Amino acid sequence: MSGPRPFDAADPGTDEATWLLDPRWDTVPSTSAADLVAPFEQVVVLAPHPDDESLGPGGVLAAAAAAGIPTHVVLASDGERSHPQGSTDPAALAAVRRDEVTAAVAHLGASVELHRLALPD
Repeated sequence: MSGPRPFDAADPGTDEATWLLDPRWDTVPSTSAADLVAPFEQVVVLAPHPDDESLGPGGVLAAAAAAGIPTHVVLASDGERSHPQGSTDPAALAAVRRDEVTAAVAHLGASVELHRLALPD
């Protein structure tokens, strides 16, 4: 079976210059995060793992919080299995990642509420 290779976190990834040269950027409409959130009464982001709330929708969360829109992050897991190849104890890693996500959400806006589901990763 041919096709794309499966994702491997050990791969180096795509460098920034390659992303920036992609011609598809020319077709992306330009708008501000504030314009995106203006029509909403509430913003809720479901993040499977710590850092998913910031890496994708972080700008929208920050804009919503800045606009006074009630803003919530629902975190599914504590990310205790995010580094299976490492020697870090899953419980210790979960504690570190909980601290990281708490700090990250605070940077997005003081009014952003974090809700943890504590599901297994």
